[in-house]
Amino acid sequence: MKKFIHKQTIVLAFPSVLLLIFLACQGSHPPQGEKQLAEDAYVRWCTGDEDLSFFTTERDIFIFEETVTDITYDVEPGISTGDLLITIAQKFLHTPYVAHTLETEESEKLVINLREMDCTTFVEYMLAMTLIIQYGDSSFWDFAQTLACIRYRDGVINEYPSRLHYFSEWLQNNTDKGILTMVSNELGSAPFDSRVSFMSANSHLYRQLAEPAFVEKIKEAE
Repeated sequence: MKKFIHKQTIVLAFPSVLLLIFLACQGSHPPQGEKQLAEDAYVRWCTGDEDLSFFTTERDIFIFEETVTDITYDVEPGISTGDLLITIAQKFLHTPYVAHTLETEESEKLVINLREMDCTTFVEYMLAMTLIIQYGDSSFWDFAQTLACIRYRDGVINEYPSRLHYFSEWLQNNTDKGILTMVSNELGSAPFDSRVSFMSANSHLYRQLAEPAFVEKIKEAE
């Protein structure tokens, strides 16, 4: 039976403190038998992509599977989403902090690198893992689908500009999907006027922005 969209939310304050500090070499597709998106996998906050491809390594898949197995035995049934997220995050305490792990020499694809992370990718991996475990989806394919939903605008990978590069938009877009709730919207009285232009104004710092059309799309997002 097809699963329907659920409204599980995680609460984040903005500005928020990122939880902790954290290229793949191999293109990959889901293993045979896991590609059942339309029937019994994923579909909650984004529509999903039956043709999703990603960069990862066997080591990343092993880390994922080991973590899911450990969590299954470590946590009590009915654990809150927040407590589950923290429990998962603690298993990555000694993961090296490495920047620019999402940049590849090829066209934009989902990168899954659980060996090395920066602030944002750490939050994305922990959040995606928390959500699938919360709903009992333990496959790497479900993890990839959920991660793509979190990392890309409306969950659609459409070249480099479709990635949620600015954390302010990342928060808002994932709030719009129903994944997050920004409690600062309820606590504060002054609006946050998010005016950003760093990427378009410094396009020379980004290999992908050598393409003028990409710069224009980044400007639209800004």
